[in-house]
Amino acid sequence: MANPKKPLSGLALFRIVLWALVAVVGLAAAGLYLIRPPAGPVGLTGAPFTLQSTAGGSFTQADFKGTPTLLFFGYTFCPDVCPTTLAELSALRQQLNLGPAKLKLVFATVDPERDTVGQLTQYLSGFGTPIIGLTGTPAQVEVAKAAFGIYSKEGQGRRHRKLPRRSYRHRVPARQGRRV
Repeated sequence: MANPKKPLSGLALFRIVLWALVAVVGLAAAGLYLIRPPAGPVGLTGAPFTLQSTAGGSFTQADFKGTPTLLFFGYTFCPDVCPTTLAELSALRQQLNLGPAKLKLVFATVDPERDTVGQLTQYLSGFGTPIIGLTGTPAQVEVAKAAFGIYSKEGQGRRHRKLPRRSYRHRVPARQGRRV
């Protein structure tokens, strides 16, 4: 004797229709993204930015295009997280056997009043692999931080030194300059 199937309840039918709708919207969004990828800049807000580079000249969101880039925001007087992260990123690039032409490492300061191009050049030379340093005026750095959703503010360190407090995020702009 065959086992008769029960008709779908109202809730089960509603779930099926809802999941089908989610799938259709997801496929439509993916199709739109593939047909017309966003032409916007790398950052979260889309704000264009310009900073001074230790590699010479200025650095803008257009400089992310063409080469995968690991971007890290920090400051040269950072006692622990910044040098550790830069050392780990340098080691990662060496382990992957990728030179600067295949994977750029970029360190952007959140403390432009202390981190000049000269200070950044000296600091970054200690990591044994080319790292591009970025700085600018306080206003330029604020625009770049906002473009990537980076938070920092000045706090008190030991011996009454003012030290930036910051969020820790890594940004990896893709080849076309979009953030991933």
